[in-house]
Amino acid sequence: MMTATMVQPIVAEQSKDHGGRGQLTFTLHYHYQYALKTSVLLVKLVQAQDLPTKDEEIMPAVYVKTQLVPSRRRVFLSKVHRDTLNPVFDETYEFDVEYQELQQQTLLFQILDYDCMSRHKCIGEVGVHLAELGTHGFNVLREISLSVYISRPRMD
Repeated sequence: MMTATMVQPIVAEQSKDHGGRGQLTFTLHYHYQYALKTSVLLVKLVQAQDLPTKDEEIMPAVYVKTQLVPSRRRVFLSKVHRDTLNPVFDETYEFDVEYQELQQQTLLFQILDYDCMSRHKCIGEVGVHLAELGTHGFNVLREISLSVYISRPRMD
């Protein structure tokens, strides 16, 4: 299997020193089986790094919500990782998505702080527009690894 690695360039306002939210690393692989007429986008959530803390004494309990938007047919929640700013997830998710739909989909990761007493706080998010990855000729044999800076959450 051929592997390509891309790293998002450092943007000043997203660096840790300027209020950044850390980094998220994941891989994507689109697999189409012509004989079975099935297609799957495999997403492997690898790790997050340098996540921010609420304050110096309280470490977050981090998990990631992963979905394709606008379809939102499947939503995956990772395991909760407590007391770490650098959680290693190593989880793989499968999205059934037709090749024609790839262009319109955005892979959305929401990094959340689990709180059993109140609403979970969104630490940040990463959105990857699949069309920007060149899905016109998406090479089904290629696995793409990305390490992307986490941005502030959108206001819903």
